[in-house]
Amino acid sequence: MKKIRRRKCMIWTRVSTLDQLRNSSLNIQLDYCTEYAENLGFQIIHHETAYESAKDENEKFRAMIKKVADPRNNYDALIVQYASRFSRNMSVASSKMMMLKKKGIHIHAVEEKVNSETKKGEIFLNSAFNNANNENYEKSDRVIRSRLARLKLGVSIGKPPLGYIAEAKKSQLDSENKLLPSVKVCGAKGLLVKKAFKLILKGKTLTETCDEINNLGLDITRKYLGEILRKPFYCGKLIDKSLIDDGIPFVWGKHEKIISPAEFDRVQKLLNRKALKRNKKTDENRTPLNGLLKCPNCQKNITSYVTKGNSYYKCNHGCKFNISSKAVHAKANEVLGSLRITQPTIEEVKKIANKMYQERFSDLIKQQETKEREIAKLKTRLENLLIQNLDGEIDKPTYNKIKQDSEKQIVVLKEELIKIKLPKIKNLQDAVLDCIVNPSTLYESLDVHDKKILMRVIFKKGITFNKEAGDFENISVNPIFTDENKKILNRCAA
Repeated sequence: MKKIRRRKCMIWTRVSTLDQLRNSSLNIQLDYCTEYAENLGFQIIHHETAYESAKDENEKFRAMIKKVADPRNNYDALIVQYASRFSRNMSVASSKMMMLKKKGIHIHAVEEKVNSETKKGEIFLNSAFNNANNENYEKSDRVIRSRLARLKLGVSIGKPPLGYIAEAKKSQLDSENKLLPSVKVCGAKGLLVKKAFKLILKGKTLTETCDEINNLGLDITRKYLGEILRKPFYCGKLIDKSLIDDGIPFVWGKHEKIISPAEFDRVQKLLNRKALKRNKKTDENRTPLNGLLKCPNCQKNITSYVTKGNSYYKCNHGCKFNISSKAVHAKANEVLGSLRITQPTIEEVKKIANKMYQERFSDLIKQQETKEREIAKLKTRLENLLIQNLDGEIDKPTYNKIKQDSEKQIVVLKEELIKIKLPKIKNLQDAVLDCIVNPSTLYESLDVHDKKILMRVIFKKGITFNKEAGDFENISVNPIFTDENKKILNRCAA
């Protein structure tokens, strides 16, 4: 290649995996780029490096482009070892290359021995960017196939459920070169989950089981415990969408079982029976404070019962505390009716809901933004191509090929964008606000299960009813309610 002398250049090195970082890939890239720059007479002014994916326009990449494009720095070239080190995103790479070229700054790819100074070099780099982009799609497909292959071998994928932790070293082989489990039972938590299964087998209710294991230090809600006890993972079964799509309902995992399959099936039957039995005989609709109400004597949870058509709350821990539900419910409705949420609190709740939305759907939001950004850049690229073609800067065959490739990518990206099902944030905000703006009205409209959830949100530490005073005592309200409401409640309790 003919030597082209320039005044200033920047070297850009990047790795996207920990293995590349450990294997001194950054140093190797720097050595190649430095030698290339010196051979062509460049003055190396700066070296930028990054540990981030080349698939997206990440923070350090944007900062590097901003610095190299700044006219005050007078750069003439940006040197990379491979074109793919610059970017693996076709639309990003191509648009940034053209933007730099307009400023008189050219990209040099050392290994490909090409730069963007000439039309031929520009076309070659675009082709290299496109190949890198296609490699990403192929790699994603390989990851999916690899995931399915690991599942078929009985090795779990993703975050393990409560009671298990991921092995520090994954993809290990045994003496027969077979994959070892990727998770193991987590000491205390694993034992407590196992105990929860055993308690159900002994005839304990879900509430009793939850209270007992929480007293032992697990700190879990009754609802979450019910969800856990129905996970087939604990009896050795791996169930995954990719398996189901492949026509396989489940596979037996290599991980240690917390409960045998036979016992797991018995637990499911017992949970189903207990749910039916409870709904039929205890009639929880008439005692929604069951599990939240505490005994004023021993401060332990009070249970409920129905007899001769009347419902009661009773302490079963030797205190002989017993009270009709009517008095308790009337006072509970009075307390709920006194709660009001101010407008500043509502605005704060909206912010919290927005944060919840961003955290819950962060992956989908990022995917959507990335797809939309790529489509916009490809459309801009097509507009620039048309102008270049009309001005005679590129020939018709080259224009048609790049145009065809770009349009195909736009179609693919739009199809992928349609598949991203992202709920509207206003729906989440409305759902959260409905739960707190008027708790008394909301409480009356809910079924017993949701009533319990709402009361646990408002009174996190439970509530205690003083039979002699006919009122609640030591009420602790969720901080989302104003100080004024707390004062009202404290006066009510006094």
